[in-house]
Amino acid sequence: MKNLNLLLIAMLTTLVSFSQNNALHFDGTSDYVSLATPLLPTTSANDAWTFEIRIQTTTTSNDIFYFGQYAIPEPNRAVFDMKYGKIGYWKGNGGEIVQSSATYNDGQWHHIAVVKEGSGANQVHLYIDGVLIDSGTDNNPMPNVNSSIGKIDNPSIPVIYPGKMDEMRIWNTARTQTEINASKDVELIGTETGLTSYYNFM
Repeated sequence: MKNLNLLLIAMLTTLVSFSQNNALHFDGTSDYVSLATPLLPTTSANDAWTFEIRIQTTTTSNDIFYFGQYAIPEPNRAVFDMKYGKIGYWKGNGGEIVQSSATYNDGQWHHIAVVKEGSGANQVHLYIDGVLIDSGTDNNPMPNVNSSIGKIDNPSIPVIYPGKMDEMRIWNTARTQTEINASKDVELIGTETGLTSYYNFM
């Protein structure tokens, strides 16, 4: 089993034109990443955050998880998922908070951003390739459990993500659509304001 330590392979680079020549590849069988810390903020339901990632896959499976803070029986367990090609953000106490109606398992690279502005109605936004796709409500905090990439900690759902990932970014701010579009196609310096985690798989 190739349980990769993401903190050892992540590399920050200077700002250059974006290229997808390198990425983290998951074989769909045994490749996943377990981290020893939660990457998304867990203080309260009022936490603002943004999760960004690029993915490329052709999977047609249900319950594919490319990132999560998930542990049973934690009621607020959270996953960023793909269901039969549809992109979404799911919480244990609220189901699918946001989800695309179109599918994105076409073998092309797609940029995904999920933004949480804080508490209140329709404060979660899903952007795909810089376009607002859906908005929903999540008035519960992110669970204080370790993050994982490519699978979740649930033996009853053993499916592992098959495909590639790159440019995973986590911010402690609710990024605007303008901000997302301004940087989604370039690599970051790594010291941008609000950027708390940045993994560029060289």
